Amino acid sequence: MKSFAFAAILSVAPAVLLAAPASRPATQPVPSLQIIPQPDDQASFTRDGVEIARYHFGKTLNRPFLFPLVGPSGRSLTRMGHPRDPETHSHHNSVWISHHDIDGVSFWDDRGKGRIVQQRIDGYEDDGDAGPSGNVAAIRSTNHWVCTEDNKVLMVERRRTQIQLLPDRSCCSPSTSSSKLRPRRPNR
Repeated sequence: MKSFAFAAILSVAPAVLLAAPASRPATQPVPSLQIIPQPDDQASFTRDGVEIARYHFGKTLNRPFLFPLVGPSGRSLTRMGHPRDPETHSHHNSVWISHHDIDGVSFWDDRGKGRIVQQRIDGYEDDGDAGPSGNVAAIRSTNHWVCTEDNKVLMVERRRTQIQLLPDRSCCSPSTSSSKLRPRRPNR
C-alpha cells in the first residue's frame, strides 16, 4: 500500500510541475554604465563591461580618490603623483576632494595632520531604471575627516561620487558632491 501511494505521488508530481505557470519576474536590461564593487576597498565604474574609472576608498589611504579616469582614446586622463616631484606631490592621486585648512588641520597634502577616512558605503547606484541607455553610476559614502595627532573627528561627510556619460556617450564626466558636512559632536 505504501509503495502504491508513493508511486502515485511520483506520477502526479511531474504533471503538476509542467502545469505550474511561470512566475519569474521580467528580465531587465543591464545598464551600459555600472558601478561594480571590487575587492580591496575599491569600486569599478564600467561602460559596456569596460572599466572607465575606479574609486579607491581603503581606510589606510589619506583620502578616497578616483584612478584611473579613462578617456575616449582608452588611455587614462589622470596619473598618480607628480613625475618631477614625487616626494612633495605624493598627494596628487588623480581625482580627489580635500581642503587645506579645517580647524587648523591640513587635509590637502600627505604631510598634513588630516586624513579623510571612509567609514562605510551607503549605497551603489546605477541608472538601471533607464535601461541600456543608463548614463549615471554613483557610490554614496560616509567619511570622517580626522586629525591624526589625537584621532579627533573634525567633520562627518556624506559624499556621492558619480560618473556620468556625456550626451554623445564618447566620454565620462566625474563629479563629487558632499552634503550634511557637520562638525562631529564631542563625546559626553
